[in-house]
Amino acid sequence: MGQTYKSTSRKGEVTARNVVLATATPMLNRGLYFAKLRPNRSYAAALRLPEGMSPPPGMYLSAEPPTRSLRDYPVPDGGRLLLVGGFGHAGGRAPSTQVHVDELLGWAQRYYPGAEVTHTWSAQDYQATNLMPFFGRFPRGRGKILFGTGYNK
Repeated sequence: MGQTYKSTSRKGEVTARNVVLATATPMLNRGLYFAKLRPNRSYAAALRLPEGMSPPPGMYLSAEPPTRSLRDYPVPDGGRLLLVGGFGHAGGRAPSTQVHVDELLGWAQRYYPGAEVTHTWSAQDYQATNLMPFFGRFPRGRGKILFGTGYNK
């Protein structure tokens, strides 16, 4: 029958023959992946554009730094929001993350004057130091623990 993995939570016990570690960085230190990854922080905002202005259809990514992305997003009332993202940096290295959010919103206001910010958020993702994602069977997991990390967004 082979080895099974058990985990207990407030909701009860879970048993599995195979486990997939689907986290930003694998929490088990077996493969030392924490040392093979670089954290990257980036920012995003949703904006409602003024009457008569609509976001460009599709998705766009800038070619020059700082990186910026644009995409439209449908909302239930039939309108569309503009999602802007970018101004990323190495995680844990910015004296103020608010500066990056302000730069992103300033850039959006410059090109979409009068846009109303409805939401802002940030995300941290990991990049492999050798630029190639890691995935497959986890070391010393007897082929039963699978993982993936370092996808760089």
